[in-house]
Amino acid sequence: MLGLVYPLVIALVGMLFETRSSTGHRLQIYFSETEAASVGGLALTYIAFVALQSLLYAQLELKVVGAITVLNVIWFAINLLGLAFFVLRSLDFIQPTRRVRLTRSYIANIAWRDQLRGLMLANRWVNAARYKYLPEDAAESEFTITPFISDADLVAREFSSPRRLRDIRFGVLSVALKARTKRASAEDKEIRTTLAGWPGQDYASRAVLVRGVGEASWSERRLFLAAFRFGPVSHADPIPTTEGLLAEGAADLVSLFDAGRLDDFKARLRELLEQHALYYQLAQTPQNPGDPPFNYGAMDAGFQSLAMEWVRAYIPLLDRLAERLSSDPKFLESAASLAPRLQHRVGSAPHEATRALFFPTMYLVRGLLLTATRSRTLSPGTTPEPTFAFSGPKADAYTRAWQDVVGGWETFAEALAPLGTSKPAPGWPQIRALAPGLARHLRDTAMMVAVAAQSGETIAIRWTIDLMLKWDERNRRIWPTSSQGWAVGRALPTLELTSREWEAVPASLYRHDDRPAEPIDVFDAAIENAWRDTLLVLVCSLIGRSVSPAPGVVNDGAAMAACALFQNREFDAGASYHPRSAPLVTEEILRSILRLVGESGRDDAAYGRSIEELAEQISRLEGPNYISGRVYGWSGEASLWGQNTTHGLLIAASLNTLPAGRTGKIGVSGTIRTLLLPASDEARRAIIRHLEGIRDALPGIDRVHGAGIASALTASVIDVPELETRLDRVREWLEECLSLIHVAREQVLLSAPVDTAALRAISDAAQTKGFSKAEGAFPVSAFAVIDQSSDALKPRVYRQTHVRRGSYVLPPMDDRMGSEGEWWAHELVGRVGEIVLLDVLEASTPSRRSPRSAATYWKALSEALEAVRATGQSPVVIRPHRQDPKCLWDWTHGSGDRPSDFAFVRQPNEDDSYDFHLNGTPVYSSRAANGATWVFGVERLDRLTFQSFGEEGLTKLTLEPDAANPWSASLRLEWARRVRLSDGPAFRISHPKPSS
Repeated sequence: MLGLVYPLVIALVGMLFETRSSTGHRLQIYFSETEAASVGGLALTYIAFVALQSLLYAQLELKVVGAITVLNVIWFAINLLGLAFFVLRSLDFIQPTRRVRLTRSYIANIAWRDQLRGLMLANRWVNAARYKYLPEDAAESEFTITPFISDADLVAREFSSPRRLRDIRFGVLSVALKARTKRASAEDKEIRTTLAGWPGQDYASRAVLVRGVGEASWSERRLFLAAFRFGPVSHADPIPTTEGLLAEGAADLVSLFDAGRLDDFKARLRELLEQHALYYQLAQTPQNPGDPPFNYGAMDAGFQSLAMEWVRAYIPLLDRLAERLSSDPKFLESAASLAPRLQHRVGSAPHEATRALFFPTMYLVRGLLLTATRSRTLSPGTTPEPTFAFSGPKADAYTRAWQDVVGGWETFAEALAPLGTSKPAPGWPQIRALAPGLARHLRDTAMMVAVAAQSGETIAIRWTIDLMLKWDERNRRIWPTSSQGWAVGRALPTLELTSREWEAVPASLYRHDDRPAEPIDVFDAAIENAWRDTLLVLVCSLIGRSVSPAPGVVNDGAAMAACALFQNREFDAGASYHPRSAPLVTEEILRSILRLVGESGRDDAAYGRSIEELAEQISRLEGPNYISGRVYGWSGEASLWGQNTTHGLLIAASLNTLPAGRTGKIGVSGTIRTLLLPASDEARRAIIRHLEGIRDALPGIDRVHGAGIASALTASVIDVPELETRLDRVREWLEECLSLIHVAREQVLLSAPVDTAALRAISDAAQTKGFSKAEGAFPVSAFAVIDQSSDALKPRVYRQTHVRRGSYVLPPMDDRMGSEGEWWAHELVGRVGEIVLLDVLEASTPSRRSPRSAATYWKALSEALEAVRATGQSPVVIRPHRQDPKCLWDWTHGSGDRPSDFAFVRQPNEDDSYDFHLNGTPVYSSRAANGATWVFGVERLDRLTFQSFGEEGLTKLTLEPDAANPWSASLRLEWARRVRLSDGPAFRISHPKPSS
């Protein structure tokens, strides 16, 4: 029975897989789910056992033979059950529907569990510090976990046979890292530590565990070796990965496509999509109330997310479909619908996991354009035209392919935001979950236009332009907006609102009546604005990428796309949803510029920055933004700020031609005024910088080339004088807008309260060094006692004039120097030292000496030093400047007749006023000396008292506005002191006049 059934079933399964291109994983699933190895092994063992019995029956007692017979019966029954299980499972595997169920069972119970274990292990290893497995404080232990840094090998293990890294002992590893950091700190050496071992990795003969800079000690090496635990490598067949199973299914689809078996192709693709959706279901974690959803598909699987690994399995299929355009369009139509079909199945997964679904369509678009480019034939020595249309026997298939791609992409948008079937209208949480996917779809739609324009293929350009222009109407028209949506101020909301909770959305600001806005109405307006803003950035980027062989010549793919978008040109007349009016009219261009700049922010996730990424992506289509062949153009279009020149030209092109003899100005509407004055002053400053950038860029526009671009954009004749007139109107509008912002900001500034917390922080920083014995300058550091008093002492004021007043008000209206506190602390060290020294010299009642020559000066100085030493005090010398007196300067620099008993040496770690030690006496320079050399004993510096201003400490900082300039002010820092000197001699020695 075994010899008959077992080979028969294996043969049936082999026949079933005969047409498959790759059967390794599928056979592995078959053997696992049917327990073929276990059943076969059990049967063969039974046969061997029975054969052995036949040789021993004659020597065995009857009871033993009976027992063996009973055992044989039981064993045979078990074999029959196992064989029945094997046969039934094999028959299930032959039937398509049941085979799918068995495959899903294998994926869920074996393949995914094994892969998830590896993913979690890698995640825990890479984020060991965040999970508190390893020290998080860089001062305690600083390290990097990656196998890709090529520093010197510090710790490695050699193997005689392949080994696998099975475990890492974090406790031992922590000790090793801390010991290495502590040793480096004690020895004042620079080190770098990189943990290069990778859990689950197989090593053939040598495993590098630690790399870095700076040798590891013997004990550190032993600890590192003990932390990484290795085990033998299993020789069993590796469990297939989920992406490997998908790749095998995609290979089947390639074979079916090559064979032209459409029905089998569609059935197998349906199975593969169900399998792909299963992955997302398995990867979705249970969600606790209040926690954001998480899907393991978003987890990093090496160089990209696991979800991206899944979709990349379709690459061979997409390549084949784009390369060999079939006469049967159903093949590519099925592939073009990959994204929407998957999105419908996994719509509950978070965007971080499903954003990989954008890849197949974008990859297919690039594949079609590559096929079109390869089909282009050029005669030797001819220059290719800037644009071309796919031609040849497959032209109809190519056109139909683009129709299918566009249709699938539009369906994908509906799957990303299924709001048309939402009853009642969706709430804000649901809208927030949908917004990232829809925003990504809009950006990738614009990228399709850019990629098509870059290729110059006109069929692709027309289809993608139609797709971009109809994107807004097609997606929003079916949304369940409220009947009161007309009252929403539609030009104001942006997608930045979806980053907030609804309670934080100032909904009342977006309506013209007293009713609160509905979430769907606000979102509807935000999506329309996002489309218009993306359209502006796209057109500006296309103009920037247009290669012009001569002034005013605008005829390549980028120019064609930009002009078609600007003119609202329709190529697919039979389709619906085309905009009723051109989206890039003057008012809308101005609104988009102000929205983008006003919400650009400093955060990479800010609304303007997120749309600005489109310009950066387009700039990378052909390497750096600079293109050497673009003679008549401008660079810098890779960012929103770099497009200010294009913004000025685009506004000018959108204006109407004035009748002869008439003048006109661009009006500043109420909506424009609102956008010019956002609530944040930081946004107002950003708008000012951008509008000033546009204004300053207008004179630099090449008038001939600019007139050519404006003419092409408007499909009319705009000569140089007309362009000049329009640019003047743009300049007048910019000046009016800037004036409005400046006036509004000045009104706010005049009533803005002073930022007392900022002033207090500066004041606190200012008194950290200059008033302390440890860090103060001479003579503060030399006083025997330094204390504080609440009494009113001798005041001193230090002013920093012409500071920006807006930096010190609430809310801040100007940028502030980041290291301002450090500057004040350093500045006051010298200032306080100088003023205290001036008080000391005024209170010292010196004996005066007036030498007339260098020799008598040296004699007077030496006598003064001896007089101070005679009282048991340590003298100190103060001079007004390092070059005063000239004789002392000459002696220390090797010129002049140096006295025979003159000796000096410089000592390290002194303050800035210190010069050197003269015959063992320290010499300082300070303006307080006022044209003479002073000598006194340092022991006379008895007590220095600073006035305490209560909670403000030893200094009091206030802001003094400038009456002549509201944007200017002075910072007034006040402090007070009293010095007390003990008895002792002091000398003031005048400087002799230098001899001629």
